[in-house]
Amino acid sequence: MASDLNDGGVLNLASRDEEEFRYQLELVKAMYQDKFNKLKELKDAIERTHAIMERGKRKLKKDFDQWYHLSCEGSKYSVRQSIATKKEGNEVSTTSDDLKRIKKQPNDLDAFREAQKALLKMRTENN
Repeated sequence: MASDLNDGGVLNLASRDEEEFRYQLELVKAMYQDKFNKLKELKDAIERTHAIMERGKRKLKKDFDQWYHLSCEGSKYSVRQSIATKKEGNEVSTTSDDLKRIKKQPNDLDAFREAQKALLKMRTENN
């Protein structure tokens, strides 16, 4: 108890409270630093995931554009484009052969629906 007395012989309670507050402050600072580091790691992980998603998005768009370009070659779209570019004077000329080719081309939406039906049928058969 001799160490708790100041020069006047009065208990030094302020130093005890001060030490307790310092200890609690150090605990809170350590907890804060731990949480901060965890958030920093999460931020890095989120940024990496975002970058991966952006690369995937660009690749998907590129792949789709390539597929679409290839699927349009020789399809009704390219035939329609060729009809629109055949001009005699100010009028667009269409031949009956061009119209027959357009009608014979399968509709992409119909082809998609048929493929979707086939996949659903396969899934129901497998279950």
